[in-house]
Amino acid sequence: MTVIVQGILTRKVTVPVDDLIEAFDTHFEETAYYLDLQNGKMILVSEIDDSDNLKEKIESDTTGRYVYVEPIPSSEGYRHMEDFITTVPEKNLQEKLVIAISGKGAFRRFKEVLLMYPEQRQRWFDFHEKMIKKYAKEWINDLNRELEKNPKAKYGDTIIWIK
Repeated sequence: MTVIVQGILTRKVTVPVDDLIEAFDTHFEETAYYLDLQNGKMILVSEIDDSDNLKEKIESDTTGRYVYVEPIPSSEGYRHMEDFITTVPEKNLQEKLVIAISGKGAFRRFKEVLLMYPEQRQRWFDFHEKMIKKYAKEWINDLNRELEKNPKAKYGDTIIWIK
């Protein structure tokens, strides 16, 4: 689809929000996600199996077609847990979660505590997804601002949308 923005012919690329969520929420050293500005697809590059030489193809690209999608920082994920804890109605569970997120291994312990509370665990998943969607929208807005700064670049005429 093509749209006109301020008299400039602009390409609209749509990115599925679930793909962005997966990219932001994947924290494995041997994997990386890239957004392909040409088609809006997320590309998973794995050091374990890169038989298609995707990493080399992406790193050698000089057009700006591929944008690295950095996983959400652990500090941001930790803040999500803290924010969620304040929404838990049961004080006993709140206390357990506060203890769980103290020190090394906070994410694992937090999830282990929630395993014993299925309803609150589902609330956590919903809360976490909502927070990552918000983060994704902010990331897309930042990316669009960067693309606008260089409209003459090969992909400078691209506007990214999420669905």
